[in-house]
Amino acid sequence: MAFAKDLKVTHHVTATLRPGLPKVLLEDRLGEWVTRVNRTYLGRNWFKAPQKERRMQGLVFFELGRGLNNPHAHLLLRPPSPADPWHFEVHAPFIFAGSPSDENSRVFRPLAPGGSLVVQRIGPSETDLARVTGYDTKEMEFRSQSYEDWKYIDDLSRRMAGR
Repeated sequence: MAFAKDLKVTHHVTATLRPGLPKVLLEDRLGEWVTRVNRTYLGRNWFKAPQKERRMQGLVFFELGRGLNNPHAHLLLRPPSPADPWHFEVHAPFIFAGSPSDENSRVFRPLAPGGSLVVQRIGPSETDLARVTGYDTKEMEFRSQSYEDWKYIDDLSRRMAGR
């Protein structure tokens, strides 16, 4: 839980793709999502050094899920600093999975059609943070290779910025 306090995480996000798609595609789509969110709130120079402290911060934990080949991810994050929490909670899912409205789909070209992204604000108490952190890291208790299945959010977007 100390890492979550240090990063000042405020939100819990769960992301999935359509069933049957590989984890590497989920990782790529999340990297593109982080890039889009940062650019939306920080502008086209979001990746430059002066913006580092204002960018989205956090960790992503990948899980295989109950079914075979059904990966999903849990993110503990702090949105970009200029983002209003309510605005972020409402718009971030559309950036990832698109909008059911045809009108909004032109604004938010989906990164993962058929996928989903659920954004939830973490409660203000340490108990809330401990509960969410425990849930997101649960896979590490069951699979030894799961220690390799987490990343800093910056590592996802860095990969995208280099493309």
